[in-house]
Amino acid sequence: MDASDSDFHDLIGLLAPETRLDIRRTALQYVLEASSKMIDNASTKFYLRDDAALGNALLNLIKHTSADRKPCFAALCNFASISSEIADHVLKDDEVMDHAWKACVEKQPSVVGASRLLANLARHFPSRVHTFLERVDPNFLQNIVENLHKIAADSPQPYLESLAWTLVNLTTLHGVRRSLADKAELLDSIYAIARQDANKRIKESGVDVLRNLCFDEALHDKLLDDKDHFLVALLTPLADEQDALDDEEIEKLPLALQYYEGSRESVPEIRQKLVEALYQLCSTKHGRCSLRKKGAYALLRELDKATSEKPDPNAPPPKMRPPTLLAQEEHTLHALIGILIRYEEDLGIDTEAVHSLKQLE
Repeated sequence: MDASDSDFHDLIGLLAPETRLDIRRTALQYVLEASSKMIDNASTKFYLRDDAALGNALLNLIKHTSADRKPCFAALCNFASISSEIADHVLKDDEVMDHAWKACVEKQPSVVGASRLLANLARHFPSRVHTFLERVDPNFLQNIVENLHKIAADSPQPYLESLAWTLVNLTTLHGVRRSLADKAELLDSIYAIARQDANKRIKESGVDVLRNLCFDEALHDKLLDDKDHFLVALLTPLADEQDALDDEEIEKLPLALQYYEGSRESVPEIRQKLVEALYQLCSTKHGRCSLRKKGAYALLRELDKATSEKPDPNAPPPKMRPPTLLAQEEHTLHALIGILIRYEEDLGIDTEAVHSLKQLE
């Protein structure tokens, strides 16, 4: 066995629960630093080497020494962020998963690393994380949403950002989207999360959840009901009190947006996601009709006027310039406006035969 093999096995030996605490902590600090600095392939090999000896040592410490959970969860988070193989290895250990969720629910000292680990695992395997959470906590969805809803500007909680990303990853699943859509109180909380300004990252995650709901065409009828809450949540950040709307256009808007007094969302990334959400709603006939009936076009027209990228005479030739976020937003916005102002009959589309525009792709 060469020196590197010897060093590796010595390291694994130091990561045992019975090792003296100060020595064990030094070994953990080495692993934690290595997990954050190694490139993708090297990190995966390091973790999975000798039948995942390092990974098993970290999982074993989590199960047997509560004092080591904070660095262990942090290291696992780093390793799992770049490798689905490692994420798969962690997910197979139900006891460790139980400890991770318990750390989040009880806000234990290891909550930051545990919550980040859950977010990474949900990115790789959302269905498996969903199955686990449903088993250990049937109210997990409500618990996550309620925690995010309690954001305080004067006491930021980093773990909440990770829980928000976990929720975003889970809403790539139809079952989770359906659960949110079926519970008005949860949707109301998501609207509030997407509207608050105490934490911009959590706000953007709330918008991501709303956008993910729009990808589910089966939910369009439920989301775009007569109450207009969902549509108002998407349109309000795109509106501004300076918008030049005539009386007829104002009257078509949902009541909450008529004579609106407020400013347009200033973050281009958030505006872009909201525009994308509205664009996805246009994939169904119900979605297109709802947006037209509720006067979305007028607000989008004013958004286009306010955010269109002005040409820079000193800029390099277009072919040498990467597309800016504003340019991407403008492209999607123009496509959305084009759908709203051109009816299916004008395009020769049989709306009775074609329920979704995706059928035409």
